[in-house]
Amino acid sequence: MCRIVYHTRVNLRSFRLYKNLSIAQWILGFLQLLPSLCIGDIDYLPTDYHCQLSPKNLHATLTGLSILFLIPLSLTLICYVCTMYYVRSRNIALGPIGRSSNIHRDLTVFTRLVILLTFVTTVALPHVLIPIAYVANDYLPLWTSPFEWSLTLFSLICVAITQIFVSSHLKKIFTWPIRVHMTTVLPYQAE
Repeated sequence: MCRIVYHTRVNLRSFRLYKNLSIAQWILGFLQLLPSLCIGDIDYLPTDYHCQLSPKNLHATLTGLSILFLIPLSLTLICYVCTMYYVRSRNIALGPIGRSSNIHRDLTVFTRLVILLTFVTTVALPHVLIPIAYVANDYLPLWTSPFEWSLTLFSLICVAITQIFVSSHLKKIFTWPIRVHMTTVLPYQAE
């Protein structure tokens, strides 16, 4: 959002800012798990040999999902709405000069945000549906937890791959050159 709304401010494009934001994101990620840990929602699953939010515990799952998925989704939506408001108000004032490049940039940003929001909701879906299925049937197969996490992993990998294809600077890094231009040098022939 900073790069769109404040694109003329150089200090918002610095590597130091993004490094600090990445560290803050890691800290917030750890802090998001604390409420579930303090409440005692994280259980040891003997079939999986590790601790996590149990798919059989609906309260733990809903608490974890509201903290782990709802907060990032809400923040992303707020950033999306603020960015859209800024872009629309600026495009009206800008007029026809430079409109095509601005529309292209805005469309790229909106495409990235829609893809991100789609995959974030896709990641959360199995974590919501499996506990509801347990409450309805009072049974969960042993493969439920690995299936749940494999879907999560698949969705996150899809986010990374999709971001490569959507971002032009990442596409340049990860694509191999298809053509090699070869020039042939003919020897000098005296007549």
